[in-house]
Amino acid sequence: MKRLRLLILLLTACAHPRAAEQQPVPQGPVEQPQGPVEQTLRAVAGGAEIPSDFAVVYTDEHGMWGGTRISISATGAYEWRYSNRERDESQRIEGSITEAQLRDLIGFMVELRAWRQETPTRPPVPDESAATLIIQAGGSEARMWEWYNEMRSSPGSRLSRIAARMGGLRAGLPPGAGPNP
Repeated sequence: MKRLRLLILLLTACAHPRAAEQQPVPQGPVEQPQGPVEQTLRAVAGGAEIPSDFAVVYTDEHGMWGGTRISISATGAYEWRYSNRERDESQRIEGSITEAQLRDLIGFMVELRAWRQETPTRPPVPDESAATLIIQAGGSEARMWEWYNEMRSSPGSRLSRIAARMGGLRAGLPPGAGPNP
C-alpha cells in the first residue's frame, strides 16, 4: 500500500512538467531595487538639489598605524586628516569645496556605484584592516569597504579611486597637505 501511495505521489508530481517550464528563469545578475542613498545620489547627479543630510566619509585609519580620514558635507565643508603613529606625525586640513566639485564627486560615486558592497566577507589576516566609505543621503546611510592591503595593491579598485578623488580636492585648500591617501 505504501508503494502505491508513493507511486501516485511521484506520478502526480511529474504530471505537470509544463508548470515548471512556464516560470521565467533569471538571466544574469538580478538588479536590486534602488535604496534611498542610490536614489538621492542619482537625482543629484541628474541636477537635483544636494540634500542637507548629504555627507561622505572615507577612512583607512588603523588603530596601531594611523591613516587617512576625509569627510565632506552637503555644504562643501571639507576635512582631511592624516596620521602616522609610527612617526608620531599628523596633519589636518579644513576648508570648503565648491558645489561644482561636490557634484562632480557625487557623479563619480554614481558611476562607480559607491553605495554597493562588492568585496566578499572573509576573516582578516593578522594586522589587516579595511578602508571604508560611508555615504549619508536621503535619510539613509550606505557603507562599503575594501581590504586596505588589497586596495593599495590595486589602484584601480573602486575605493582607491574614490579616495584619490576625495583627497585631490584638498589641492585648492590651505597649504600643508600630507601624503596622498
